[in-house]
Amino acid sequence: MEILVRETVLDLAVYEHSLSETEIAAGSFELPALSTGDLYMAHMDEYDALNAWPAFEMTVNAGYDPGDGSGEVLISQTVEPSYELGFGLSYWPYDWDEQRPQDSFVVIPWEEVDEIDYVINDPGAVSSPLTVSVDISYEGRHAAPEEFETVLYK
Repeated sequence: MEILVRETVLDLAVYEHSLSETEIAAGSFELPALSTGDLYMAHMDEYDALNAWPAFEMTVNAGYDPGDGSGEVLISQTVEPSYELGFGLSYWPYDWDEQRPQDSFVVIPWEEVDEIDYVINDPGAVSSPLTVSVDISYEGRHAAPEEFETVLYK
């Protein structure tokens, strides 16, 4: 079984891996993190000339023996990535922003979105991709919901 991730705009191979029997027997395989941003930086002039951003697709090629003497059957499936919203968390030590309190943690979506819902320390209450559960802890101590101050702005 082989996995190939390629970038379709410049037709570049991004990742290739042949699964071992042990990996197949494990029942699942996790690809390493692959970054369109890293690929863009490595080929910035080429993407800028096309006014484009890298686009990945993954192909899995597999073969199996059905056991009826007909020989190996080869199958292949190609899929494009599905959209996934990501969030960043950073510490804000500064005192010069009127909207962000000094010594706070800031949760920022990677993409522009119209509205985000949030819950504090309650992952079970996440009801949609635009709902975020925030749980901050340090050395085993979780911040209680009443210790959070929420500041939302664009």
